[in-house]
Amino acid sequence: MLVDNRNHGSSQHIDSMSYKEMALDLQALLKNNFSTIGKFTLLGHSMGGKIAMTYACLYPQDLDGLIIIDSAPIDHKVDNEISKSTREIINYISEYNIHGKNRKEMLNDFNNKFVIII
Repeated sequence: MLVDNRNHGSSQHIDSMSYKEMALDLQALLKNNFSTIGKFTLLGHSMGGKIAMTYACLYPQDLDGLIIIDSAPIDHKVDNEISKSTREIINYISEYNIHGKNRKEMLNDFNNKFVIII
């Protein structure tokens, strides 16, 4: 089954279109038209991938598989902050002076600057 999401193609046009709302639309469509479907594999491409991942978070019991194509599981607002942090880390490391420091001193410097999760 292919889904024509809100505000796309011939679907209803609505002012709001969050991933959660579109995942709820999908769930309503499935309940109304395929109530006996059981578990299924959901495939999403690009924006559909975001909707599919949101659906999987809301209704994991419905799925036996999830296929995501050309869509990253990130929030671009968060991604911008991660990019900024990554640039800061690269700048710190590239300007770091290792001369005269042993391994323990360097690790202490990095531990004081960054949260390290292993």
